[in-house]
Amino acid sequence: PLKGSLSDEAIPKSAARVLNATKIRHRVQQSHGTNSLEIRPGEPIQHFNRRVEDDMRPLVKSAIQASKAIIRQTLKETKRAAQAKRLKLTSPSTSSPPLQKKHKPNQSPSGSGPRPSAQIREFEKLSTSLPRRLNDVAQAPPLLTTLPRGVKKVQQADGASKHDGILSMAQRAMMEEEREKAIKKYRMLKANR
Repeated sequence: PLKGSLSDEAIPKSAARVLNATKIRHRVQQSHGTNSLEIRPGEPIQHFNRRVEDDMRPLVKSAIQASKAIIRQTLKETKRAAQAKRLKLTSPSTSSPPLQKKHKPNQSPSGSGPRPSAQIREFEKLSTSLPRRLNDVAQAPPLLTTLPRGVKKVQQADGASKHDGILSMAQRAMMEEEREKAIKKYRMLKANR
C-alpha cells in the first residue's frame, strides 16, 4: 500500500465504532444473549408476556401464512382433479384438454373491450313496455315489504296468517278501492306542493 493511504491513518475510536457498527452490534447481542426468553429480575409479568409475544409474533404469522398457503394449494389441486374427472366423464377423447388462460371477468380474450358473455347479476328486471316517468317513484306511496323491528307476523296453525283469514273477497275489493283512493289523494297532495 501507499505510504499515505487511509488504512494507515489514525481513526478516532468513535468513528471506528460507527464504521464497525454491525460487528459491534453482533458482538453485543452474543454477549447479552437476547435470543433467550427469560424473565429479567424486577420485570413485571405483563412486560415479560408482551416481550415474548413480540418475539413470537413473526414466527406465528409466518406459520399461519404457510398453513394457509398449504390449504389453498390443496383446494386448488382438488378443484383441478374434480375438473379433470368431469372432463374425462364428458368427453370420451383420451387426449388431455388444452389449458386455457384465465382472463379478467370484464375483458374479452383479445383484451379489447368488455367480454360479450359477462355474467348477469341478479337485479330486479323492469318491463320495458311502459316507460318509467320521472315522478312515478316519488309519487307512489311507500311499499312496506318487511315488518318493522320487533313486530312478528301472527301465524295460524295451518300456516296462513291471521290477516289473510279475516278478509273475504268483497272486503279485499273494498280495501283495494280505498287504497287506490288514498294513492290518488297522496298524488294530489304531492302535486299541490
